[in-house]
Amino acid sequence: MSAFRKFLLMASSAVVLSSISSFQSTTAMAADVAPGCSAGFAGTVGAGYIFGGSDTEFDSNIVFLDDDDDNDDLNVDYGTFFGEGAALYEFCNTGLNIQGDFAFHSHQLDSDDFFGGKGPPWESDIVNDRWHVGGILFWRNEDLGLVGIDGSMINDDVDSFNNESFRVGLRGEYFAGDMFTVGAGFGYNHGDLFGSDWDGFDANIWARLYATDNIGLLARFDWAGFDIDDAEFAPPGSIDVWAVTGEGEFLLPDHPLSIFAGVRYAEQQLDQGDGKFDFGATTDHLQIYAGLRLYFGSEGLSLSSHHRSNTLDNTSVPLERIPASFFSGKRPI
Repeated sequence: MSAFRKFLLMASSAVVLSSISSFQSTTAMAADVAPGCSAGFAGTVGAGYIFGGSDTEFDSNIVFLDDDDDNDDLNVDYGTFFGEGAALYEFCNTGLNIQGDFAFHSHQLDSDDFFGGKGPPWESDIVNDRWHVGGILFWRNEDLGLVGIDGSMINDDVDSFNNESFRVGLRGEYFAGDMFTVGAGFGYNHGDLFGSDWDGFDANIWARLYATDNIGLLARFDWAGFDIDDAEFAPPGSIDVWAVTGEGEFLLPDHPLSIFAGVRYAEQQLDQGDGKFDFGATTDHLQIYAGLRLYFGSEGLSLSSHHRSNTLDNTSVPLERIPASFFSGKRPI
């Protein structure tokens, strides 16, 4: 295990432990806090599973990748175990919050016979582990909304390949009464992709309707676009990703535990070429997922109050919740 992955494992464990132990000490700290001070800790821990599948179509001037019939594609089924956790501290009577978070997605991919046996002898079963550790500094008014700055470092492990990247961005939310919240974010990304540098931007917009005190319905759109520098094995190119997500969350009555489930459709488009070598790939994803989420430090509240007083989602859909698709076996496509 690389040093970076060891760091991620220790950091993620520390966040979970702190998000539990800190709430046990909240009562003891109350005596030391000035009267009327609303400072405190809160946190969330969640886990679940994704049932996913993808289909990739190729367009290239390479003979075995030439898309001249319906068989020139790659079909992949995958299952993903994921875990996420975050802890935040709100500074006394300021509305200012600081959050630390982590996430882990282990995409277990199983592809069919690549090009019906006409292509290179790449392995069909691979694992794509995607980690992140990050944080958010934000100001929040529970009657109005929030604005903040977020960042994360992501480790992308594909078999023997290990890629690292970072993201920094801005985010905002508007609380439109008790039943409706809208949010958006924009960020810059930079990293290493199998030996070549890449950078680009991402954006998201979403809305959540609270049908009852215990039920929330989410609709979300994500987009990302990245430019890839010239690499040892391929010319420069670009990757564009977009995704739409629908999710429902149900908070168990009188408990800080919720059940969530959703569906996501995404498309990844890769284009590379220098005239001599031209390559394109379009991958469509369909995911169905479900999981559990536990809220700390905000017990006894409605679902909307949990969302408006607890931690924020800092996991990237394009770079974490969707697996890397432009490879098969031990070499990237």
